[in-house]
Amino acid sequence: MTENQNYKIEVSTDEKDWENKKLKAEGIKIKEEGIFLLNGSSWQITHEDLKFLGIVDMPEDYDLTDKKMYRYSNLNLPRQKVELLKDKYNLKVIRDADKADLQVVSLKFFNKIADSSWNSSYTKPQFYEICKELTKRNLLSDDAKKGIGVLLQNSHSTAVFDINASKNWEAKETVESKVCHEVIHSMKSELQNKDYSKTYIIKQSKDVDTYNKLISNSLIVLDKDINKRCCEELAILTEEDYPQLIKMITSNDIENRTLALETMANCNIEESFDIVSLIFYYEFEWCKSTKNWNTVNVKSFRNRFSDMNSYGSQTAGLHHSTLIRWLYDENYLTRFAVDNIKERIHTKVLKAAGINIDNTVFKVALEAIKMADKYEESIIEKNVDK
Repeated sequence: MTENQNYKIEVSTDEKDWENKKLKAEGIKIKEEGIFLLNGSSWQITHEDLKFLGIVDMPEDYDLTDKKMYRYSNLNLPRQKVELLKDKYNLKVIRDADKADLQVVSLKFFNKIADSSWNSSYTKPQFYEICKELTKRNLLSDDAKKGIGVLLQNSHSTAVFDINASKNWEAKETVESKVCHEVIHSMKSELQNKDYSKTYIIKQSKDVDTYNKLISNSLIVLDKDINKRCCEELAILTEEDYPQLIKMITSNDIENRTLALETMANCNIEESFDIVSLIFYYEFEWCKSTKNWNTVNVKSFRNRFSDMNSYGSQTAGLHHSTLIRWLYDENYLTRFAVDNIKERIHTKVLKAAGINIDNTVFKVALEAIKMADKYEESIIEKNVDK
């Protein structure tokens, strides 16, 4: 039995697969389709999702001294920064994961090996409940029930099941097959966890092997945590630095813009994340218009934000919502960032909608702009001494 096996099950509603008002065994197609990774609610896997895999932040007191580290692919971890750790902690980077003390992965790594689906996968007990309801409605033939019984018996307790009642538009349906479709749809809606909208499956055998090797070996840490250690002695940009950096990056003087970008690239990025994110997101075009945009140092900085989509208009509410969601997914939704974004909504989005302008009928106070509860409850009160 394979742990976390994902089974894709297609139940036919075509009358040719029904006999004596019951579904025949050949009307159920069962396919092993990779292994289940996790359920998610965002458009891609987030740091919050990784907690379900047991991958959490590396303890701040974890000692890297004399440790052996294995790097997986798709990391945002420049080798020149790792050299700093080698010198400071006598850290060694090795090529055999089995001999490593810690394995370094990234969000990009998981999003690369996993395929996402809008279909939900259900646990073994949930799948059993769906089948039990079909049996109760007398919709399954003896052979069909036997086939499902064999599947349940031979599958691991951690297996998940993606069951769908398929309909061929050219085929005819029977009254019973329509009822079968309705029962499956209704049961899935009842059992589905409404907090999750996507299922992530690892389908390729080489990726399955890679993942199994990962979870069977030593401590798993994220590249952002190793980056924190690399940048421990670098400057942290705070709220006090923000106005001057904005002034510099939006300057008509390319030398000022270049210096501002270099300052951000050389800072402790993880501890300055909200500051540099706001600037990089809202002033992206200014950041590009610099002399050092394509230098190795700045490219490394840019890679940290490679999955940030900064294109959009500041007069559109969706543009600001995108940044809120991204900071939330990255676990860096600070009070400073939220207040900054709300101010932009108040001065740009509402005014573009004809609100809060001279002689307008409508007035909306800044304090009236609220986020959904899950975002409000996730705000980080950040206090950093320079």
